Amino acid sequence: MCANRDVLLPAADGWISSGWPSFPRAVLAQSLAAFLCFAATVANAASTDATLSALALKDRDGATVALSPGFSASTTSYTASVPARVARITIEATKGDDGARVDYLDGAESALTDADTVADHFQVDLGAGANTIKVKVTAEDTVNTTTYTVVVTRAPPMASADALLSNLDESNDAGIDVGTPVDSPNVDFTQAIRFQTGSNERGYNLTSVKAVLANASDSDGVRVRIFGARSIGTPYISFYTLNSPVISDGTLTFTAPESATLRKNAGYFVVFDSTASGAGNDYEIRGTESEFLNSQAVGWTLSEDRHARNNDSASWTTDSAVPLIEINGDAVVQATDANLNALRMRDGNGKLVTYSPFFDSSITSYATKASPKVDRITVLGTASNDGGATVDYLDEDDQLLTDADPDTEGFQVDLEAGANTINVRVTAEDGSTTRTYTMVVTRRASRVSADALASNLDEDFSKRLFVGNLEPGKILRVQALGFETGGNDAGYVLTSVKILIWELSSWAGVRVRIFSSTAEGNPDSSLYALSGTIVLPTTDQGPEESARISTFDAPANATLEPNTRYFVVLDSKFSQLYRYYKVWGTKSDDISKVADGWSMNNFRHTGIRDSGVWTTADEVPFVEVAGHAIVPSSDATLTDLGLTWDDGGTATDIVLDPTFDASKTAYTAAVANAVDQITIAGIKGDSGARVDYFDGADSALTDADGNAAGFQVDLAAGANTIKAKVAASDGETTQTYTVVVTRAAGDVTAPAPNGATVNGATLAIAFNEALAASANLANGAFAVKKTPSGGSETTVALTGFPSISGATVTLTLATAVVSTDAVTVSYTPPTSGTANRLQDAAGNEVASFTDQAVTNDTAAALGAWFQNVPDEHDGSSVFNLELAFSEAVFVGTESFDKNQAIQDAVQLTGGTFRGRRRTVPGSYDRWILRIEPSGDDDVTVSLPATTGSCNAAGAICTPDGRPLSAPASATIEGPAAEAPDAPAAPTLTAGETWLEASWTAPADNGAAITGYDVHYRETGGNWTSANHTGTGTTKRITGLTADTAYEVRVRASNAEGTGDWSPSASARTDASVEKPDAPSAPTLTAGETWLEATWTAPADNGAAITGYDVHYRETGGNW
Repeated sequence: MCANRDVLLPAADGWISSGWPSFPRAVLAQSLAAFLCFAATVANAASTDATLSALALKDRDGATVALSPGFSASTTSYTASVPARVARITIEATKGDDGARVDYLDGAESALTDADTVADHFQVDLGAGANTIKVKVTAEDTVNTTTYTVVVTRAPPMASADALLSNLDESNDAGIDVGTPVDSPNVDFTQAIRFQTGSNERGYNLTSVKAVLANASDSDGVRVRIFGARSIGTPYISFYTLNSPVISDGTLTFTAPESATLRKNAGYFVVFDSTASGAGNDYEIRGTESEFLNSQAVGWTLSEDRHARNNDSASWTTDSAVPLIEINGDAVVQATDANLNALRMRDGNGKLVTYSPFFDSSITSYATKASPKVDRITVLGTASNDGGATVDYLDEDDQLLTDADPDTEGFQVDLEAGANTINVRVTAEDGSTTRTYTMVVTRRASRVSADALASNLDEDFSKRLFVGNLEPGKILRVQALGFETGGNDAGYVLTSVKILIWELSSWAGVRVRIFSSTAEGNPDSSLYALSGTIVLPTTDQGPEESARISTFDAPANATLEPNTRYFVVLDSKFSQLYRYYKVWGTKSDDISKVADGWSMNNFRHTGIRDSGVWTTADEVPFVEVAGHAIVPSSDATLTDLGLTWDDGGTATDIVLDPTFDASKTAYTAAVANAVDQITIAGIKGDSGARVDYFDGADSALTDADGNAAGFQVDLAAGANTIKAKVAASDGETTQTYTVVVTRAAGDVTAPAPNGATVNGATLAIAFNEALAASANLANGAFAVKKTPSGGSETTVALTGFPSISGATVTLTLATAVVSTDAVTVSYTPPTSGTANRLQDAAGNEVASFTDQAVTNDTAAALGAWFQNVPDEHDGSSVFNLELAFSEAVFVGTESFDKNQAIQDAVQLTGGTFRGRRRTVPGSYDRWILRIEPSGDDDVTVSLPATTGSCNAAGAICTPDGRPLSAPASATIEGPAAEAPDAPAAPTLTAGETWLEASWTAPADNGAAITGYDVHYRETGGNWTSANHTGTGTTKRITGLTADTAYEVRVRASNAEGTGDWSPSASARTDASVEKPDAPSAPTLTAGETWLEATWTAPADNGAAITGYDVHYRETGGNW
């Protein structure tokens, strides 16, 4: 094999060719060449070494996986075990001879493919369970081989088949707290881990979330929710609350609501918190410091943001650990896509209706509000699979709704007042998969009354309008809103005016009046003053949420002319400073409800009371004018029908049978023969009706005595028919009342009681004719009963003997009655002795009667009151008030000082008497009292009731001995409170980006401080509110610029107004901390396969250094 080769031989001056010209050189060359050729053949013989000098397995983190047994070149069978999270290993096989070749085979002797050709060494993906890897070494001679077999057993992964992402197989090496630990009762931890969905066009179905819990029980209130993610990487709204299993330690599955979906390429958070309260209601989510995922759908990621937060805090902090978690579900396909990609609503005017939260296909519950004017909305839900899915609209009971206007684009839904539930159900292309989006539209109930003639109460809120005297320069402000009536010929009845009051000062003096209008369209003069009760809102919100209606009733006779302009005028009865109120107003020119021909809002004014100067206002108060049109009455009834006869100049009533009732039209009456003429009086139910009188043949009767009052009818003996015909003002309706009056042929009628009266102890019974004297009339024939007010009926004993005078019987009561007693009298004729019975001169006996009502003429009890009482005093000036009695309390001839007696009886606090006298000389029922207040406190005067003897000190009685029955009192308020003083300059404490201000509360000047305004600014800049709430005297102002000078000032408010600003205080925020300087160049120490870098720590610039970044590269390469 060495033939024909040139051999280079060494020469003294270098290599020379073997083609020497001389023979000796040729022989030498051939011999040497043969030797060298043999030596080369022996040296280049192929190696038979097919062994490994080293064999190592490394996991994904570069950690060595232990072989069993330990490697030896002569041992060819090994085993190894790895946890489930190790899905790939690296095999580092070192050949014993560089000329050998290494191949990697599976258990079936098939060649394995390097799973990552970029990485060093050979990468093998592992399945769960036993993985056989054969390392076959072929010696250089290509004949000798050795196979090293490694069986790597990978623990079964925990990830489910439907896992979209999972890290459950990562190391369980961190605990993450949720809830309120026992040792930290003032915290309530929430934990959140962000995940990002993939790019599947139709999104994903979410079925469950798995998490690993520790120290958990049902009482810990474990809650797992899915939140949306803000662009800044924090949670912002809850989409789904997952259903919890029985809570215990270990891996738990929390199931998602039916049809829960997630959008593509969207960020979400899994949020863990506790619904329980109180220390000890906490649990732990197990976590890992690893960033790896064990299972991951295309495009899905985890742990870009992981946060913790105390629930009392609005900010989130980053957590180093990642919860061990698995999110399960599947990609939505066209056939099962039941999502909406848009949900729009418009009102009847085509205006877009906003709702909360903003639309997201993952969110299925929404809410919005509508004004009373919006009675129909258009709903348009667009399916994600618009060509295949169907959209239906259902009510709260999942019954299909009917499109209220099928000719209009979208689906029209009529709204009721209150909550209206609209379910938008999407049915996927497969016909079975559905998803329902619920929209609750709450339509505010109308404030407009059924009897409103003109109202703007349902219009949109614009601003609050001031009425009264709030501050100098706005003196006696008045608001006026014009309205014009319709064309009803009879005009209109005004029943009430309604307004919306927002704020009310003390003694605001709210006054609502109706004014006439000048020809120029300004309020002219007051026609009606209305009265009512003020109702204030419960919260400081717009009228849509909080306004309540204050109703002011019109006087009973208030009417409005047709086609006439009037004004509703709002002002204050008082003129003092800070006597004011504020009403809700609107800029709307629309009217919520208006009667036919009525209008409102064309004339809107604001002005100064009593000045006559009016200016047009952009805003108008919320006002409703209520009432009704006047229509001709159809009332053809009588409210009373009376018959009387002239008994010697006295009109005596004739009893009707039955007793008059407007609904009854037929009556009878009887009179003695002596009564030949009666007066009939029909009282009309409606003043516009007419009453005419006819006889039984319906012929008009003539007034028998045109000079006497009423209508006179002559009576014949026997039955006399009198008809009272009532014609209503509508000209159509009539009603006839018929009375048949029977005049006796002679005196055959027994006397009858004709009323009774009682005055104290004297009771008189009147009869309809004179009575004959009885020989021996006894008290036993009579029974008198009384019923005190609020008490029970008792019998009253009689004393003495009854007396008869003409047509009157007088009884004497053993105990006098009082004015409030109800009294009755009964009569039973004696069973024997006709001379002892009541009868007339003709012998007609009085029939028995029972419980005849008695008119109680007993004088009323003495009463007293204070009048002409001033509303307030100034703390020092003498003022007058008047004490009045219902009747005189002295005759005037008493020997004692009557004025002093009155002063002695009156009790006075907060002041001193400076005089007293009778209001009218010679009259003893009123006294003027002069009082000097002792200071700013209220002054109270009172007169106690007299409960004992009229001779006792301080007793007040009438001359006939009736005591004062009830006390009287009055209070005169002290000077009104004022706005608080200005506080002293606040004390400031500074941080890098904050200032904390504290101050001392100033004098409140009689009204408790209700809050403070705190303003701040950079020195010399514009003031900004720090939004301080409440009455606390400290405020931390955050978000400031470091190392900057600021000023702070404070002022206080109370019910009387806002005080002056304090002097400003100044302070500078602390300087900010900067990042560290760059270190100097590192010093390097080198080994065969390593470098060691050392460096000197740089200046930290105020904050401790927390770590270093170290990069390296081959010279000219990439770092």
